[in-house]
Amino acid sequence: MISGMFQIWAFCSGFRWAERDIGVVESMAEPLFTFFPRWLAARYPFSRGVPWHRLFHLLALGHAQSAFAQFVEHLELFLSGESPDTEDPAMKTILANILAQHAKTKPE
Repeated sequence: MISGMFQIWAFCSGFRWAERDIGVVESMAEPLFTFFPRWLAARYPFSRGVPWHRLFHLLALGHAQSAFAQFVEHLELFLSGESPDTEDPAMKTILANILAQHAKTKPE
């Protein structure tokens, strides 16, 4: 079974090739294929050379639904102009939950 992240990557890649085939000079997909991977590499230096769809599977520990959610979250951060070192919303939520749980179980 082909993963959803690979399907997104294949769609975007096909879109870019179709643009080239019809002579489109200013690609709408170019930022996604050029600048988004650079942004991800700056955010996750260990991922250099790894296709971005595989990076999200790694980050989601192979869970396809989580990989897609992380892709969307990271793409939104990238498209909104956030720097690569910006905290992502999921991590903020996770840390807040950990701190709240720790506060509840902390001995007095």
